[in-house]
Amino acid sequence: MSDMINPEDLEEPEESESPLQRLERAAEEIESRLPFPPSESDLQELGGLIRLFIIIPAILAAFAFLGDILFEHVDAVALAQHIREINPFARPLPDWMLTVMAFLFNGQNFRYMIAPTTAIILVIFGAANYVRNVYHLPDFKMGLRYVIASIFALRYPRLEIDNGLKKIKDGEVNLLDRIGGPGYALVQPGNAVMFRTLREPSRMRGSGAHFLLPFETIGQIASLDEQHGRLDELQVTTRDGFRVMLREVQFRFRIDAQNWQRTLETPYPYSEESFYNMAYNLSVRDDGPRPWKATVRQMVVGAIMDYINSHDIDFLTAPREKERDPRRELKNELFAQAVSQRMRRAGASLLWIDVGFFDVVEPDVDQKRIDLWKADWVGNAKVSLAYGEAKRMAYLELGRAEAQAELIMSITHALENVDFARGNPQNLRSILLSRTAQILEAISSENKDLPQGPKT
Repeated sequence: MSDMINPEDLEEPEESESPLQRLERAAEEIESRLPFPPSESDLQELGGLIRLFIIIPAILAAFAFLGDILFEHVDAVALAQHIREINPFARPLPDWMLTVMAFLFNGQNFRYMIAPTTAIILVIFGAANYVRNVYHLPDFKMGLRYVIASIFALRYPRLEIDNGLKKIKDGEVNLLDRIGGPGYALVQPGNAVMFRTLREPSRMRGSGAHFLLPFETIGQIASLDEQHGRLDELQVTTRDGFRVMLREVQFRFRIDAQNWQRTLETPYPYSEESFYNMAYNLSVRDDGPRPWKATVRQMVVGAIMDYINSHDIDFLTAPREKERDPRRELKNELFAQAVSQRMRRAGASLLWIDVGFFDVVEPDVDQKRIDLWKADWVGNAKVSLAYGEAKRMAYLELGRAEAQAELIMSITHALENVDFARGNPQNLRSILLSRTAQILEAISSENKDLPQGPKT
C-alpha cells in the first residue's frame, strides 16, 4: 500500500488552468512516479484501445439511454429475468451484465444506436478517402488502414531500414514513407535514422524497432558502415594553364564519430552532432539538396582541384627534386586540418584515399617538354664547351708567356759566360742564334704533345 499514489501529494493546480490542463498535469505527475514509465507506443496503443472499447461504446450507449429515457421506457431488469429463464446460456452471467445487455440490445433501444454507428463508419470512410486523395495512395484500402491505425492503434504499418535505404519493393507504397506515423521503423544494425516532425527534427535513433508518432516522418537515414567513393576521371587546370587528367581516385569515409570509439557494445559509433550536420549542411542544386555521399565526393574533388590549381605541370608530373612527391603531398593535403574541418561540417570523416595518377591532356605537351629539356641540355653543353675552350686558350697564352720567359732566361744564362772584351762578335751572334733555336725546338715539341681543342 505504500507504493500507492496519494492525490494529496500532487501539486496544487493553478487557478487559471482549465480542467483539461489540470487533467494533463495530473497525468504527467502520475507518469513520473511510475517505476517503469510507459513508452510513446504504449500510450498510443492505450489511447486507441480506450477509443475502441470505451469512448465509442459509451457514445452508442448514450444514444440508447437517451432513446429509452425520452421514448421507450424499457424495463431492463424484467427483460433480463425473462432472458435468463428462456436462454440457458445467459444463466451463468452476472445480473448486472445481463441487465446492461438487455437494456442496450433489445429491439427498442438498439435502433437508437444504428444512426451513430452509421455516422462513425461514414466518418472513418470519409477520412480514409480524404487521406487517399491528399497523399495520392493507390487504393482506398491503404487510406482506411492508416485511419484505423491512427484512431484504434490496429495494424500499424512497418518499414525496414538497412544499408542506409528504405527497403521498399518496386511499385510498392509504404504508409510510413508516404505519410509518416503512426507505425514502426525497423532499423537494422549499422544504420541510424533521424525522425522529424513538420518543422524540426524530433529524435535520432540507432538499430532497433522505433515507434513513429502520428505524422512523424523519417527525415534522414545514415549507413554507419565505411562508404567507398570513386573518381574515374577528373580534369583540372594547373597553375601554368595546362590541363591534367586525374584518373582512378578512390577514397573511403564514414559519418564522423568525434570522440566515440568503436567497441563491442557500440560497433557503429556516431555523433548526433555529426548526424545533424550530415542532414542539414548539404549543398543545394537546382533540383534540390545534394545527397550526402555526393556532398562528400564534391569536397574531395574541391580539395584536389585546389591543390592542382596551385602547382605547375612540371612539379605534378616530373618533379626535379628527389625528395618531393606530388602524390604524397596531395594525400597529406587532403588530411590537413582545413579539409578535415570542412568535411566535419558535413558530418563526414575521411579515412583513406588513393589519388590515382596524373595524365597530361594535350598530346603536344610532352614533345614541347622534351624540346625544352633539349634546349636546356644543349645550352648547358655549349656553356661547358665554351668554358673549356676559354680555359684551353688561357693555358696556351700561359704557355707562351712561360716560353718567352724561359727564352729570355736561357739567353741571359748563355751570356753570363761570354767575355765581351775578348770575344768575337760573330761568335756571340752564333751563340745567341744556336741557343734560341734550341729553345724554339723544345717549345714546338711541347705544343705538339698538348691535346687539341674541339672544332666548332
